[in-house]
Amino acid sequence: MPSSAFAPLTGALTHFEAQALTLDDPRPHPHEDALIQLGHAVLTETLDVFGETALEDFQAIICETLIGAFHSAAQRIERDADRARDELNRLSRDFDGSEIADTEMQDATRKARA
Repeated sequence: MPSSAFAPLTGALTHFEAQALTLDDPRPHPHEDALIQLGHAVLTETLDVFGETALEDFQAIICETLIGAFHSAAQRIERDADRARDELNRLSRDFDGSEIADTEMQDATRKARA
């Protein structure tokens, strides 16, 4: 039996847990603490590797670039979601009741929820 990524829903949810539950994906989401640990580990390892080397002067730039990459990925995901919602709204507005339109709307709904 697969285990859930989150504890049973008996207490208050964190903002992260609430966001993850709104997504229509049966796969478990990583724990918020694990993601925070990953961020700390990546930056700590980066600082350790470049410290006391010829690249030490560039540590701040390299770390800022890594953080920027994560922000850029988040923005890209959000733009893709916005496009999917716009397409779903267009299909809903132009819906004619045909089987083809219904299939397109179902596909767009799945894409918008992903």
